[in-house]
Amino acid sequence: MYLSKLYAYAAFLCAAATLTMVASLQAQPKGVKFWKITAQDLAVSANDWPDAAAVVLFDVGYIRFEYNQEKGFQSKFTRHTRIKILGSSGLDWADVVVPFFESNQGKEAVSAVKASAFNSVNGTIEETKMERSALFEEEIDKNWRNLKFTLPEVREGTIIEFSYEVSSDFLATLPTWYFQQTIPMIWSELEVEIPEYFTYSQFMLNGNPFEKSETGSSSQTVTFTYMEDLSTDSKLVNKRPRATTLNFINRKWLWVQENMPAFGKEPFITATSDYLARIEFNLSAVAFPNGGYENVIPTWEELIKTLNEDSDFGKFANKTSSLKEIVAPLIAQAADNPEKARLIFRWVQQQFKWNEQHRMFANQSFNDFLKKRVGNSAEINLLLVALLREAGLQAFPVLLSTRDNGKVKELMPLLREFNHVVACVVSGEDGTLYDASNPLLVPEMLAPESLNGSGLLVMENNYGWLPLLGSFKEIAYHNMAVKLNDEGLEGTVSVGYKGFKALNMRKNIAQKGPEEVAKEDMADLLREGTLGEVSFEAGNPNEAFFKGQSKFVTSGFVQRSDSLVYIDPLMGFGIKENPFKKPERVFEVDFAYPFDETLQFSLELPQGYEVLELPAAKRIAWADGTLKFDYLVEKSATQVKVIYRFSRKRAVFKPEEYKDLRDFYDQIVSISGAQLVLKKG
Repeated sequence: MYLSKLYAYAAFLCAAATLTMVASLQAQPKGVKFWKITAQDLAVSANDWPDAAAVVLFDVGYIRFEYNQEKGFQSKFTRHTRIKILGSSGLDWADVVVPFFESNQGKEAVSAVKASAFNSVNGTIEETKMERSALFEEEIDKNWRNLKFTLPEVREGTIIEFSYEVSSDFLATLPTWYFQQTIPMIWSELEVEIPEYFTYSQFMLNGNPFEKSETGSSSQTVTFTYMEDLSTDSKLVNKRPRATTLNFINRKWLWVQENMPAFGKEPFITATSDYLARIEFNLSAVAFPNGGYENVIPTWEELIKTLNEDSDFGKFANKTSSLKEIVAPLIAQAADNPEKARLIFRWVQQQFKWNEQHRMFANQSFNDFLKKRVGNSAEINLLLVALLREAGLQAFPVLLSTRDNGKVKELMPLLREFNHVVACVVSGEDGTLYDASNPLLVPEMLAPESLNGSGLLVMENNYGWLPLLGSFKEIAYHNMAVKLNDEGLEGTVSVGYKGFKALNMRKNIAQKGPEEVAKEDMADLLREGTLGEVSFEAGNPNEAFFKGQSKFVTSGFVQRSDSLVYIDPLMGFGIKENPFKKPERVFEVDFAYPFDETLQFSLELPQGYEVLELPAAKRIAWADGTLKFDYLVEKSATQVKVIYRFSRKRAVFKPEEYKDLRDFYDQIVSISGAQLVLKKG
């Protein structure tokens, strides 16, 4: 692999080295001195940023390369940040997390951590320096660690400042730099210096033109010594030190953004980091001295090979020989392969407990996991793969990134972008996904947080991409059979759910009881009412459909005026408010799954009343059938029925579809506000 070639070249530069470099393009923001708080900083207040909990005064990054005598070239990333806390909700910005990575190919290290809090006390600025004891390291999995620290004496009005450095042996990528955050940013700057031997692709994402963008170059000299063997006789050793120099050019870039607005949270998105203005770097080529130009973009095939050879991934899923005694009785009565898979899947769900950690590698040995029966998602689902293989099924791990972890870029093989593993059974051209870490999931169903782009199917000598979005449809219905009484309405609500809502209903019933769950499910209806008898079908956990029934009495949704009675037939269900507030959106709307909802309102007409006005029936739909909405009204001599049907067949909508999507929801809200009017004769 290309990394080994980099290390080979590094070995060539072995000895004590002296580096000579020219100054950087920009050391820090103009007019700003690090660790020196200015009157301008103190003047920043909540009045200037009324909607912000805090504001980034500056965020400065510097990426460069240094030569290490033992490892060769390493990247060095230095960050220096100053933030003013404006309100109590901004205090979390004093909690800093620095992730770093290590594997058998190298490691990253965090150093030179410095942090201070500055407060104005009686007209003077008091600095409180963070003690070294405030630093602590958190282990995430076998590859990832977090260095954490919290700045002291932080309150509203405090200015915090911190800096750190991350050195890395991994040259395939450089640190991603974010020019935007969820709070306003006055100044964001990144400077990069890269030796001429390395070519990186640069990806500018979600950003506007830079306030400043400069390029340049500088010369660098590495002077190193080595021992030359001058022996002419094999029996004699005649080594003498030699010195030589290597001159090369550093290519330099500087990017600055000023007054970047806070990223406003929007509905139906994945990780916030997917949408922030940022720049990413991927190594594409290396030109060695006297060695020519070589494309070094890694491939998925290389990554698959690495995974299959890893003792905490591929080898973990291949430990089938010890599982024969478990599998044989489980599948003895199975009629076919799908039933075998269901039985094994259910057994794993029942026998093993998830520790709530999404991981892509096992953190404990196979035997220890079998004994403890508690583990992360990788351990549970890699065991599931092993059991399925022992049963004779074509089973493979699938790597994915959860929605809060961000999207995976399929064009660039980067293992660090994944954080979760599920299982897949392949039959012909079809694949069925299983996630045994959640005891309430059914075959073919992934938890909502796993519905994020595509998953990487890790086969023995091949790979594939499995679409995750829209792999399971959510279905909901509410059938309301009601009649008018002196106080308002009374009747029965029959509910049915298929999908994630069904999963959550079962989970919540087990934790809270049916009455409490019914109250939550009918919260709007019961705001001015009371709950009666509740009956939920326990159902088979391996069935995706959930049904129940609840009786109620409510004084809400009914208004009386003389002889007239106004009734809201949707009774708090359905789409009551358009979630899309902004007139424009520059990124896609990601619902994660398709959705069908049906509401049926049936009113028994009381004696002595007649229908004065019915809601208008309406049908709206997109031309391609992606979105449909029906509002149907039926009347007989004894009953009025209103049927509301909403269907969304797609999970993701493009930015150019946003206006039409927003208008569609506006129409639903408008139509849904119609009332039924009765008149007492």
